[in-house]
Amino acid sequence: MSMTPKVAFVTILLVSACSTDPLYCNERKECTDPQRPFCDLKGQYPASEGIGRTCIPDPFATGPDASPGQDSAVGCGGRECICEPDTFLRCEGDGAAVYCNHDGSHEVMVACEASCSEARGGCSCEPGTSTCEASTTVHCGDDGTVSNVEPCPLDCDDSGSRCLDVDPSNGLAPYLDQAVAAPALVLSDGAVIDAETGEISDGDGTRVNIASVLLDAPAGGVAVRVFVVSSLVVGDTRIPATEPSIAVALVSSGDVSVQGDIQIDSGHADCAAGDGIPELTAGQLGRCNGSGSGGGGLGTPGARGGNSNGLSGTLLPGGSGGGVAATDSLVPLRGGCSGGRIGLFRSLNDPPIGYGPGAPGGGALQLVSRTHIEIAAGFLDAGGEGARPGSCVVPGGGSGGGILLEAPEVVVLDGAGIVANGGGGGGACTAGAGEDGRRSVESASGGVCPGPDGDGGSGGSASAATDGESVGVNRSGGGGGGGVGRIRINTATYGFQRERGAVVSPEPSVGTIGVR
Repeated sequence: MSMTPKVAFVTILLVSACSTDPLYCNERKECTDPQRPFCDLKGQYPASEGIGRTCIPDPFATGPDASPGQDSAVGCGGRECICEPDTFLRCEGDGAAVYCNHDGSHEVMVACEASCSEARGGCSCEPGTSTCEASTTVHCGDDGTVSNVEPCPLDCDDSGSRCLDVDPSNGLAPYLDQAVAAPALVLSDGAVIDAETGEISDGDGTRVNIASVLLDAPAGGVAVRVFVVSSLVVGDTRIPATEPSIAVALVSSGDVSVQGDIQIDSGHADCAAGDGIPELTAGQLGRCNGSGSGGGGLGTPGARGGNSNGLSGTLLPGGSGGGVAATDSLVPLRGGCSGGRIGLFRSLNDPPIGYGPGAPGGGALQLVSRTHIEIAAGFLDAGGEGARPGSCVVPGGGSGGGILLEAPEVVVLDGAGIVANGGGGGGACTAGAGEDGRRSVESASGGVCPGPDGDGGSGGSASAATDGESVGVNRSGGGGGGGVGRIRINTATYGFQRERGAVVSPEPSVGTIGVR
């Protein structure tokens, strides 16, 4: 007998950004009190007094509080699941059956076309069929009973037979399709991901074999190294800079959990930040002054370099800041831009021999998951570098880079963060190094110099980047601060949540995830 299941899907609500209740828990936030280790998602056990998402004593340890059909959950430890995945639990009256979903996170009620039978194992259905309704797909096994119940975080497709799938940006759908059969990736603190070679080293130096492909750079973007995994857990990890810049994409069929700092460096990318102007005495006798170079731009413009009146009183205008260089959606994917350059001299008794690179911008990272991305601890950091000091033409700070997260749910927990702030501009003295983009909403400081020498401008963050300091005769102007990068988060409706104490800077652009 066939059936058209009607599913009472248990809606999953993520933690509110304002939640500070120590007893609060949800599908991703575990209970840490050993006296109250069990998360009662639905408020069904007496100890929670009817309040869902509450940490309570383990109801299975004592027995009386356990409801019928729940004994199988003892094997889950009372923390990660409330029932045994993909099992029939009980009949609910004559016309409905209750099943445990695929990961044991909640129960799902299915309306039977006929009646529910405990002996039969729930509702009868047409073997080998799947029906999707109310954001849940019910799969029927060869024996004519429900084999598993699959939640559809992105709803059902138009045919009513399957869940909608994630369609990631930047052409990564073919690699997401491969991710189901890929290995899981777990990286310990100290891991390194080499975007150029595709090699991954774990924290102990062991090489990890994960398939990858290097995609050519599209117009306006950079080449992208794509790694394919079934799930991802990552601790402190570095993605070193490459020349030219290469972005990294990690594509996962299952959950992504970031449990440490991921530092995303970039190579030098010239995005038209202006250079300062040097001036030397006619005899080239070791006296040199000039204006400051501009800061790099990406999500916002970089700041201007400081003016100088050189050695002769002639105005030497500071270099312009780099302009906006990335789309709001980070399609194409790209990292940050370098600040304006520094003048190069063999010695100050010689003519200038050209320019050296300014401070590099932050790198680019795209994380994709079919299910859930959680920044549990540490920071995704694509901050721009602070400019090193200069004595004649002073460099500008690098801009922040690009971070793109795509999953039905993206959560940033208290104390964790996502940052792509700009670096500080250089100061016109040997001690005038600008700060790297900070892991906060505060601006990176520009290089500070004593006396009348020009200070560097601050990098962009929650506040705009600032110009390098302008100076008078016989002094050099400071370098401009780097602008912020881009943070883009694509989820299902209301799928992005951050707890109080989470840091996201600059403020992200939030969109709806693509589906197919």
